[in-house]
Amino acid sequence: MRPVSEVKSFPLVDFELKETGDVVVAFSKLNEKDHDGDVTYPGAIPTKNVPMSDFGHSSWPQRGARPPVGLMGIKEDGSLGIARGSFFLKTDQGRNAYETVKGMGDTQEWSYGFDVKDFEPKPKAFPGARRGLKSLDIHEISPVLLGAGIGTGTLAIKDMDGDLLVGSFSEQADRVLAALKELHVREEDIIDLRVKEGRAISSDRRKRLEEQRDLLRDLLTSHEALLSETEPKPKEGDGSHPVDGKARLLGAQAKLREELVRRGYREIIPA
Repeated sequence: MRPVSEVKSFPLVDFELKETGDVVVAFSKLNEKDHDGDVTYPGAIPTKNVPMSDFGHSSWPQRGARPPVGLMGIKEDGSLGIARGSFFLKTDQGRNAYETVKGMGDTQEWSYGFDVKDFEPKPKAFPGARRGLKSLDIHEISPVLLGAGIGTGTLAIKDMDGDLLVGSFSEQADRVLAALKELHVREEDIIDLRVKEGRAISSDRRKRLEEQRDLLRDLLTSHEALLSETEPKPKEGDGSHPVDGKARLLGAQAKLREELVRRGYREIIPA
């Protein structure tokens, strides 16, 4: 790996780590001045594959030339720079780096090495910024112990075998809701990809989706029953009327049907 001119680090904006070694990191925020005084413009981050360096960019020749610990695909996604890839779990360095990142949890930060191909000095749209980065050549991404950018912290670290089952019912419900929101976003990406490529899904995968659909239907019904049974009683003289639980349930079911039709699941809707 050849030396690079600069590095830039960010606290995590979003992070997902799986037991298989797959990892997703939102490593950069666009149109926001960072602690280096730079603003990364939309279009600056290339779409390409890059090595995942060992901790602290130690895969660079000048920092020890350690073997890479994984491979990442980077691209822009909305207002973020996203890296998706995997640790090399069959290698000692990849496995060690994976266990360290997992153990670091929400204190883990990431950094990327790059060369600037084009920039705007002191952009007027961002007072106080020293550069507006128009085009970058990113060479690698690395987990680091201390970052220097703007971020909002880790939203989720996925360990579905344990984390979802601990704490109070309310805490568990909050984690499940967060996971469902992320699943919703990722499912839409997958649907778009399969429609574009004309790809089908396997019978095993279809069976799992059907099981999830049925479980979500049951969960919706139980939620509606709970809301109906715990509906606050109207105060005398305030002109309000009790809400019909059955009517609300039918309304929710109608909305669910509309959403399933919108997503192309018309054939799985019961009569």
